[in-house]
Amino acid sequence: MSHRNSAVRALLGSLLVTVALPAIADSNDDRLRRDDLQLAEIASRIAIASAPRCQNLMPATGLVIIAIDQYPPELRKKFGLVTPVEIEAVVPGLAADRAGLRAGDRLLAIGDKVLAFLPLAPAASSATRDRVERQIIVLPPRAPITVQVNRAGRTVSAVLEPVAACRTRFEVVETDKLIARSDGETIQLSSAYIESFGEDAVAVAFAHELAHLVLQHGLKANKQTEREADRLSLHLLALAGYDPQIALRFWREHGASLGSRGHDSVKKRISLLEAEIAAMGAVR
Repeated sequence: MSHRNSAVRALLGSLLVTVALPAIADSNDDRLRRDDLQLAEIASRIAIASAPRCQNLMPATGLVIIAIDQYPPELRKKFGLVTPVEIEAVVPGLAADRAGLRAGDRLLAIGDKVLAFLPLAPAASSATRDRVERQIIVLPPRAPITVQVNRAGRTVSAVLEPVAACRTRFEVVETDKLIARSDGETIQLSSAYIESFGEDAVAVAFAHELAHLVLQHGLKANKQTEREADRLSLHLLALAGYDPQIALRFWREHGASLGSRGHDSVKKRISLLEAEIAAMGAVR
């Protein structure tokens, strides 16, 4: 999937999360970290609530991770980054947070998978992060997970007690384009989408993409599958405690600017949502 923009990172000369390297994160890095955490919080909330609808489950750990080789080699050397995988953020209230893990902890092992000596990609790539995330999402969804981290030079062990969630990966794509998409495994939202529209819109987009996964649409995209995903997304939002009306508000306010490529017209899409909400008894 997508990786951090190495050219931008080189210009910034800083990292999203560091350990024992104070004052190198700038305001742009803080913004990117907030985007990642916001998506993780919303995605986790909906994926956990939707678990009864999903055939394939994963443990919701609340870990948001980054890998050193998402950054160009010159930054790795400059900042002395030698541990391949670090915790970028922790979703409040989920297993990693309850176990005391922190942003900046360097992951050494997850279960029986030792991460400390993973080979680094020669150029900027998300391959290492993706590989570790895939190792996590196939673990038993409710079984304890032993994690070891390096924190300020000492090894800390923790046992995560996850809850079950729909199995999916999610990530923020750094671009000024408005993107919300899935390849059947990973749900991507762009930084521009998150920052332009806010929490409710992120929830609407994530629920729609997750609905495709729940319905096992794969890459079979057509107007009928999009209608099915729109309908189910309202139910997934409701399960997660969101008012389904946020989907209507989003399309009424932003539909004209986003267009309808691959979908029904915005007007028809709104009508479908209205009908489904009425059927749910959720019209206010």
